[in-house]
Amino acid sequence: MRRFFEEELERPSVFRDASKLSPDYVPQVLVHRDEEFRWLVRIFRPLLDNRMSQRVLITGSVGVGKTALARRFGADLEATARGAGMNLSYLHVNCRKDRSYFSVISKIHHHYNPRWPHHGLSPEKLLDMVLTYMKTHDAYLTVGLDEVDYYVQLNGPDLIYALTRAWEDAGTSNRISLIAIARDRKFLERLDLPTQSTFMHNVLELSRYSAGQLRDILSQRVN
Repeated sequence: MRRFFEEELERPSVFRDASKLSPDYVPQVLVHRDEEFRWLVRIFRPLLDNRMSQRVLITGSVGVGKTALARRFGADLEATARGAGMNLSYLHVNCRKDRSYFSVISKIHHHYNPRWPHHGLSPEKLLDMVLTYMKTHDAYLTVGLDEVDYYVQLNGPDLIYALTRAWEDAGTSNRISLIAIARDRKFLERLDLPTQSTFMHNVLELSRYSAGQLRDILSQRVN
């Protein structure tokens, strides 16, 4: 039966690069999102200039490019910061896959300590280790919480509180910025007023693409 593989692989593909059709594909340039990208750059400038953490909420219906925008911005933010000598990383978390408090904190911990075992340690201990590492290495982290509305509906707001307030207990400035990604703002109702306020000041609502814009996007991927 292996001949079927051989025959298929010998045939020319109809795709120049099939990876561009993957949901995880993030283009180098986001067509028709220049204005939104510039808005994010302005919001995060204080992080680059003065090391001030930021919190942003990106909303919009399915298919408007929330994830692609966050990931492209995060990658470029990291590259720009490192080019300026700032130890900053972007970490994208899919809250439907990492759907528990422990899973998300473990992923953040693994980002800095990939060889350190997570089993047997509480998420609070893991987060404390992350904070210690970041302070020791003068590191900064921007976390993209994709489908955070699903997470909050499932588990409540403790994760957001932990990431935004952990530094208060540590007695130092916050080194973790957040890009929350959700279909709408309703999940904010489950947060306390101070946390709601920090997100509500920086909300980016993505509109649907027009038919012409969708053609431009497809054309970019084909070429």
